[in-house]
Amino acid sequence: MKHIQRQQLGFNLIELMVVIAIVMILTLVAIPSYQTFVQTDRMADASNNLYNAFRFARSEAVKTSSNITLKAIDSDWAKGWRVVDAANKILMEVQAPHQDITVTGSTTVVKGNGGLSSAQEFTVSGYSETKRLCIYVSGQSKLQAGACS
Repeated sequence: MKHIQRQQLGFNLIELMVVIAIVMILTLVAIPSYQTFVQTDRMADASNNLYNAFRFARSEAVKTSSNITLKAIDSDWAKGWRVVDAANKILMEVQAPHQDITVTGSTTVVKGNGGLSSAQEFTVSGYSETKRLCIYVSGQSKLQAGACS
């Protein structure tokens, strides 16, 4: 008598259940890491956008030898910010940061020589983290985690 071997096609139920269990475990491990990644990225995005807007304002002030202003849209940093020239022409506009991010600061006028009348400090906070944009009278600036000195 001949034994005919049948080829197995597909997966059996046990193999399928093991693969599903492995995928679920990997997903449960990855989700918290992904959430942390998204939060870190949102903070970096908001603080870097503010820093770059100031650097752009300073560059334009020096280039045109005129005052350039960095200010909140409709006096609310939560709506975003603009860089405008002396005629109030918008040179740059940055969209609002994520709703979980808070930006505080005051309107900053950069003089034609790149300096400011007084030092300024902006605070970007959210997700139990705070970053500060420190702007000195000379126009030099830095983004840091601690208090401005």
